[in-house]
Amino acid sequence: MPACACCSHPELADLDAAIVRGESLRTIGQRYGVSHMSVKRHKAKCISPALCQSQRESDMEDRTTALERTERTIATVERILAAAEVDGKPAAALSAVAQLRPLIELLARLTHELDTRQVTNVFNLLSEPQVIAALDVIYSELHDQPELRQRIAARLQGEPLQIEGPQ
Repeated sequence: MPACACCSHPELADLDAAIVRGESLRTIGQRYGVSHMSVKRHKAKCISPALCQSQRESDMEDRTTALERTERTIATVERILAAAEVDGKPAAALSAVAQLRPLIELLARLTHELDTRQVTNVFNLLSEPQVIAALDVIYSELHDQPELRQRIAARLQGEPLQIEGPQ
């Protein structure tokens, strides 16, 4: 007896997921380039009916948050992985594992276990001893020049500089 056309398909995990979701067998066959009869036989002989029932029950539940939906999807892929391992289908198992990695990353982002936001470190120059020493030198040199000290202070504070002309 020839091997199942669907079981040897390179996109087996996606094909199985479409069957489990309850998509039309004809649509699945067209999408993956196999006959709808091959998909029907694959569903009957190679996919666990309990898995299909579990997915139908999951679809009926209220999916209110992205976190819940992601967790349910991970659970579904993990069931597919477990079934593939039990059935001795390493290609399907590897495909399911490949689907799990981005889902687990998404879950980690949603739960803030993985934070990829850019971090900006703020450095306070006024706490550096060299900067404080330099400011002390500047202040001491400006001590005897109140007009210059006032102009510099005004510019550093962002105030408009007022220059008085001859009177």
